[in-house]
Amino acid sequence: MSIFSNEALAHKHILITGATGGIGYETAKIAASMGAKITATGRNEEKLQKLKEELLQLTDEKNLFFMPADLADSKSREELVAAAEEKLGFINGLVNSAGVGGGNVVE
Repeated sequence: MSIFSNEALAHKHILITGATGGIGYETAKIAASMGAKITATGRNEEKLQKLKEELLQLTDEKNLFFMPADLADSKSREELVAAAEEKLGFINGLVNSAGVGGGNVVE
């Protein structure tokens, strides 16, 4: 199986930060369409809900976990990982697309 095959992410648990926009949002959709289990996080709960609605078109709800989190806070990061692994099992991959720039939060 090639790493680029549609089965490459099947049943793998991928945690995606910054999933409420841009690269993280689109990556979540592609990974879900490839059969991955998705943990999606971002600070904006409304945008996470919108992503959830889109991902439910691609996969079953049992393969999805959404948790708002501020990754600048270490306790929030720890809680996110613990909750994600409790819900979907061992995390096989991380897409870190959360970020800040110029002192302001980037959405």
